[in-house]
Amino acid sequence: MHEQDQVKAGKAFLNWFDGTDSKTFEEMANEGAKAEDALYAASNIQIAFADKGDQQQAFINAADYSDEWAECFRAWYICQAKQGEGWGNCNTLIASKRWDTLHDEPEATWQRWHCGSCGARYKTAFGLLIEVKKGGIGCYILAEFPPNHMGDFKAAIIQQRYGSGCESPGELFARLPDLRPASTTFFEPLLRGWKDHGKK
Repeated sequence: MHEQDQVKAGKAFLNWFDGTDSKTFEEMANEGAKAEDALYAASNIQIAFADKGDQQQAFINAADYSDEWAECFRAWYICQAKQGEGWGNCNTLIASKRWDTLHDEPEATWQRWHCGSCGARYKTAFGLLIEVKKGGIGCYILAEFPPNHMGDFKAAIIQQRYGSGCESPGELFARLPDLRPASTTFFEPLLRGWKDHGKK
């Protein structure tokens, strides 16, 4: 259904673009603006948790705390904040459920994530570390932060794997496994978060 809406909106926009100049400039501009708005709306429909109504985005936000997209494919958020001249980047890998956050509720809007090692706020420019498991061994490669439609795709996978019968975003979050990288050779465990550094 979403694909049909997108095709319909796309054709309407192309028809306007290829139209004649029989109308006034103002009329053509108004029609073009409406066609562009319709195309944008059709192109940005989220399919994951569409049955959750007003809570759809909250469920999608909670689903994003799963690092595992499939049994052999994981995408870890990493901190690459600069640590000052001569120190390089932080390069800390943190499981999504282990980031220090601004809000206690993981699905909260306007959420902020901070590195458990250096305290820096996560930026999408840091990208991800992709883990592909083969025979229980993790292979790794850096990647750019995925576009929005990939986030919707991921949330749809999480809905299928863990979302059945979930009554709230918090319940979905609790079902997500708290994972660690497959490799125990190249990663040193972080024993406590940045917020705890001042605690005894």
